[in-house]
Amino acid sequence: MVALLKIMIVDDEKPIRQWFRFCLEKNPGDYQIVGEASNGQEALNTFEKARPDLVITDIKMPVMDGIELIKRLKVLAPETDIVILTCYTEFSLAREAIKLGAFDFIPKVEVQDKDILELLERLERKRRGQISKIPGLQDAFLLLDPIKDEVNQVELVDELKQAGINFTCQTYAVIAVRLAQKLVELDNSVFEQEIREGKFFRIKSAINQWWLLGMMSHNVNSWETSQFVDKLQERLDCAVGISQSYTDPGHLQKAFREAFGAMKHRFFQGRSRLVILDNIEREGEWSDLQNKIADLKKDLLHQVNQENGAEILKYIASIMDCFTNGPEADLRYLSQVCSEILELLSAKVRLAGYGDQLTGMNSESLMEQKGFFEDLRQGMLEISERLVKLTAVPQNKYSSIVQATLRYIGEHYYEGISLHEIASNVHVNSNYLCQLFKNETGENFSLYLTELRLEKAKKLLSSSDLKLYEIAEQVGYPNISYFSRIFKKFTGKTPFDYRNTIRATKYK
Repeated sequence: MVALLKIMIVDDEKPIRQWFRFCLEKNPGDYQIVGEASNGQEALNTFEKARPDLVITDIKMPVMDGIELIKRLKVLAPETDIVILTCYTEFSLAREAIKLGAFDFIPKVEVQDKDILELLERLERKRRGQISKIPGLQDAFLLLDPIKDEVNQVELVDELKQAGINFTCQTYAVIAVRLAQKLVELDNSVFEQEIREGKFFRIKSAINQWWLLGMMSHNVNSWETSQFVDKLQERLDCAVGISQSYTDPGHLQKAFREAFGAMKHRFFQGRSRLVILDNIEREGEWSDLQNKIADLKKDLLHQVNQENGAEILKYIASIMDCFTNGPEADLRYLSQVCSEILELLSAKVRLAGYGDQLTGMNSESLMEQKGFFEDLRQGMLEISERLVKLTAVPQNKYSSIVQATLRYIGEHYYEGISLHEIASNVHVNSNYLCQLFKNETGENFSLYLTELRLEKAKKLLSSSDLKLYEIAEQVGYPNISYFSRIFKKFTGKTPFDYRNTIRATKYK
């Protein structure tokens, strides 16, 4: 029987502790939470009784901070593994924690439940002695975001040197990999030949992005033609981008940016496509792309005003195709264009009297759900077609009873309303209202109410600093756990993950 990994969570914010517990309990495995604490001293007071194998701790806390807690635990129970939670402003403290013996770190703004599970998997591999058996592959932590302008080049090189990476007289190149958890599975079958020619470092950076840094005796062109690239691509089945090769450490940040840019470009190229930045063929200039899309949007506006459904969809398809046939595009610009198109169509839908049908039809949700451009393009066309159909439906399709029901829901969605209550308010039988509502809106009452509440919740998560339980209460869910389950069921993400994704997008 496999022994359970016992976990203690230490953070002065109760919602953070609750979120970790929720993530672990909804993904059952060979682990259990044996304790929680709001500061380092409280953790020490309960440590002997709980005897956790893993302590996940925040750094900045009252009474006793995470740094002091690590020092005490390394004396009290040196076999205990420690993982720290960090914010972007705490890199110097996080670096100190790693030096004191912390196993890993988790960026608070970026963390998702898959990151926690991936970390537990790596910890289990480490405890079984498997990580140390990977020859030629070493782990390193980079408590910076290497592609940010404000990152100092000297500091970047110095931090990697502290991690044991020596650039003296060696050729190096950077590989960016989108799916972090897959790097855990790398073993010597991938590096069978390459480890005889140099070293690979598996690096985790501040934004939870994983990289491979190869110190090689040859340049990137050799990588491109070797079986290494094929094996890496086949094993990971994810976005991979490779920089050019360099010898001067002064080009390190450039190499990171090249690899990251090549990986992002794969969004437009499709699945299972390795990209080396120097090989990307660009047609035309960035300004040409913007001008062409601007002209197409003018034509689209004309067709929308003419209510020509077939031509509307044709112009939307042409706009989307500009991103695949033109120069490399910025994902933020792509998101902006998609948002403008959907808002243009949504405005017509509202004028037609069907604004209540717009739940979930926004570019923000679409960009989050689609991992590749081909999927995004198809999603845009499907939503656009639905919106066009709504504008073609005659107005006043709802009976006065259903209109009154929709108004009541819109005014009281944050309360514990029921179909029986609404039926009483509009003076009809609840069974009759249930059937009438379904016939006219195409949705049952509970589904409509849930989607409306979640749409309101997403807006609050994106635009406010309210705590999760406060948002849950404001949209009609007094139970935070139930709210999180419903949110995950309908959106594919927990409220915590959703907010972090929005914040990470703004950060980048």
